[in-house]
Amino acid sequence: MSGGLWVDDSKPCPHGCAVARTYDDALRLLRRYSYEVLYLDHDLGEQRTGYDLLMQLIEDGRVPPRVECISWNPVGRKRIAAALAEIGHSSEDSHVG
Repeated sequence: MSGGLWVDDSKPCPHGCAVARTYDDALRLLRRYSYEVLYLDHDLGEQRTGYDLLMQLIEDGRVPPRVECISWNPVGRKRIAAALAEIGHSSEDSHVG
């Protein structure tokens, strides 16, 4: 299991982990490697969002043990937290600036 994956289209990664800037890049990495933590932004600068990525991971049964929402979007943060709560998975909420 690898460290963490930072999924954000614009914010720099302060954690020294792998970085994915798009939905497709993130999904490819998450299907290939196991990560201990997923740092997930909601708005990825494209039609598909971090929430969409999370829903695909739930469907695939590949949600990492720890998910930390790094989105500035309050509605997106709530959607991600609700999806995680629905599967009994806790999330952390970080306001990265």
